[in-house]
Amino acid sequence: MLRPMGDLSSVFTAAVAAEPDEMDGTALAEALQRMLAAARAAWPAIRVSDAAFVHYVAERVAEEEDPVTALGARCTDDLLLACGCVQGDAAALSAFDEHCLGGLGAATRRIDPSDEFLDEVRQVTRVSLLVSDGTRDKRLTTYRGAGKLRSWVRVGAVRTALELRRKSRPQDLRDEDRLLEAADMDDDPEMRHIKQLYRGEFKSAFAEAMRSLESRERNILRMYLVDGLNIDQIGKVYGVHRATVARWIARSREKLLSETRSRLLGVLRMSEARFDSLMVIVRSHLDLSIERLLDVSQQGSKPGAG
Repeated sequence: MLRPMGDLSSVFTAAVAAEPDEMDGTALAEALQRMLAAARAAWPAIRVSDAAFVHYVAERVAEEEDPVTALGARCTDDLLLACGCVQGDAAALSAFDEHCLGGLGAATRRIDPSDEFLDEVRQVTRVSLLVSDGTRDKRLTTYRGAGKLRSWVRVGAVRTALELRRKSRPQDLRDEDRLLEAADMDDDPEMRHIKQLYRGEFKSAFAEAMRSLESRERNILRMYLVDGLNIDQIGKVYGVHRATVARWIARSREKLLSETRSRLLGVLRMSEARFDSLMVIVRSHLDLSIERLLDVSQQGSKPGAG
């Protein structure tokens, strides 16, 4: 039985730690209704309650300055799939195996073409995402819907494949960044086109923008996006309220976008409309780009410093 939308709005408001009068109730109810309709249409077999799903999504947009608006920019249908997997729903786990793990062949065969290697990558990836190690939540909980789930899983799987191959035949690995690029962009033709045209310029601009962040800003983004800590856990590290951490994360993201934009403006020759379209794509892939740069290049100092 569907719960009244007012009840679900209360669930969302409580999860983002907002006062009821801080949000437009009508806009929130409409956004939740659209989200639920689209997600249920995408994954009709998944049995997760509306309240549990709304709470799950709310936790993943809580750091945004406008969580309600953020709903429209997230892949909330994929968040339903992730939520179902985290809760152990059989239909969700089956869909995850088919939709996400089933599409890893093209990316991993660039590293090792054997079926045995593909099976090993799938198994290791599945365990790393869906099994808790007793000290932290399942890593799938760190997926926040900023991009497509299968792309997010693919990038992690390619990293796993690279590590497995590095251990067995380190001399065979070449151009890891190119392989990670391929894993990231296969599902998005527009992003693939943009990256092919401006790959070098974007990589340079984004790396420079990352270096412009203060040590604490990089550390917090690393803890949040790479280590999978939530805003409450990060708040305990720094001795501040969760709302302060949420503001830090939002400001760091916006600073990265602003710095990347200003650097790209200086080197790209394109119309203002095309440039604005490029920045929309950059924003939609921001978390994945941050995670890859922090995780692969290990920039910044260790968490807890600064």
